[in-house]
Amino acid sequence: MRLSKGNITAIKTALHKFFGNDIEIYLFGSRVNDQAKGGDVDLLIEISPGITDVQKKKLQAITEMQLSIGEQKIDLVISYKGDLDKQPLVVSIAKKEGILL
Repeated sequence: MRLSKGNITAIKTALHKFFGNDIEIYLFGSRVNDQAKGGDVDLLIEISPGITDVQKKKLQAITEMQLSIGEQKIDLVISYKGDLDKQPLVVSIAKKEGILL
């Protein structure tokens, strides 16, 4: 995994701040591969269905993460817990090939 412990802490802190502690955070994509170079930070979070203002919180969380870990491209995919039948393919792949932070 090509994220420092400090970056992981900053990511988790920002996402918990805006989406609460009852979330699961996955890192997926090229940052999971230690031999790869570059690449954006691809994250999936699974949140509870009752969370409101999701898009606003998403933008706030990305901004806070960029301020903490440096300005780099962060892709944040949001999925609702228990919504197994309607999950896009990217969610299935992220959970299967990603790393739970």
